[in-house]
Amino acid sequence: MFRLDGKVALVTGASGGIGSEIAKTLHAVGAKVVLSGRKESELAALKDVLGNSAFVITADLSRPDAADELMQKAEDMCGQVDILVNNAGLTRDGLAMRMKDEDWQAVIDVNLTACFRLARAAVRGMLKRRQGRIINITSVVGTMGNAGQVNYAASKGGLTAFSKSLARETASRGVTVNCIAPGFIKTAMTDAIPEKEREGLASHIPADEVFPSLNLSHAVQIYAYEFYQALAGIEANTVKGQWVPLTAEAIDVLVKEVTDELKTLGFYKKIGREEQKRFFRDTFSRAALTEREGRYFAGIIAKAVRLAQKANQSTTPP
Repeated sequence: MFRLDGKVALVTGASGGIGSEIAKTLHAVGAKVVLSGRKESELAALKDVLGNSAFVITADLSRPDAADELMQKAEDMCGQVDILVNNAGLTRDGLAMRMKDEDWQAVIDVNLTACFRLARAAVRGMLKRRQGRIINITSVVGTMGNAGQVNYAASKGGLTAFSKSLARETASRGVTVNCIAPGFIKTAMTDAIPEKEREGLASHIPADEVFPSLNLSHAVQIYAYEFYQALAGIEANTVKGQWVPLTAEAIDVLVKEVTDELKTLGFYKKIGREEQKRFFRDTFSRAALTEREGRYFAGIIAKAVRLAQKANQSTTPP
């Protein structure tokens, strides 16, 4: 089965809806989790739920020295950090012509600069061990933009570019860097968005469904596994039904190759097309594959994704 036994994951923003679900998901597959955030009482409550293999470190990532302090405390507490999930973020929304410098800077400091500082601190030990996972939570707003969020969109777009660039520096030494771009996910942060703006964001989701945080946490789980080396630098988009750089034909090929490969491993059973799609979507959340099967699966996914991205270089979203 897919497990993270013996691994240590540091999750920032763990007191929020997305961060807490990520922490729970990684903990459920065996990882020790270091819960970081500013709300100590909420972090303590989450630790009580997770038990002895969870640890709490409060941190205000808007401070320049907070990232290095947090990483040092996590390593002192748990020995090392194998998985870094940069999830902490904030918003200071407003039209660009009225936005104060401090509102711009506050968002950039936490959403982008703190992620750089934490990754810089984490990658030193990861490169020495030749193994590590850095997973940055970005946003579709970083690529599509959103009125009233120029600071937030800039921070998330910058984090995507940072992730892809860092991946090129570290992947050859066993350290992968990926980003996950959530769409409109129901959290306390999105609840604070004015109703009219929320409706505008939701209108971009063809499936007309707002994701719970749990769906995103399983994407983090996938990138955290050791045998996902081939996926370094790839961005996942979690908006259900929204455009991503994969053609329908590429997805069909991917599903066929996956099911054919698993059949040769004695895992695949003859099932209908809809069942195949459901299997492809839900397998990882069920943690149903052995490591050997997972290696085949990961290689096929990486190959199909890269071919699809290459084929789509000259296309634009519909």
